Amino acid sequence: LATLATVKPWRGVVGDVDILKTVAPAELVNLLCETIDDVRVGAIDPKVGNAVGYLAGIIVKIQQYEAVAERLSAIEEALQMRVRQ
Repeated sequence: LATLATVKPWRGVVGDVDILKTVAPAELVNLLCETIDDVRVGAIDPKVGNAVGYLAGIIVKIQQYEAVAERLSAIEEALQMRVRQ
């Protein structure tokens, strides 16, 4: 299963579009705020704004999944060490 850390890096410039590499929660907030502002002033189509919001939500869910998977792995490892003793 791929995680955000193992997925192809995203930061860089592709044409005139900046692309993200790793996404911290603060970066998502900034992205969403910028997108909302751009939709409000008509710089981007509302459909694009909706797509950005939807994809940001998916990234948040992936990050939550990764956090749970890491915690579960740590718990499993602790239990295995406990059984060995």
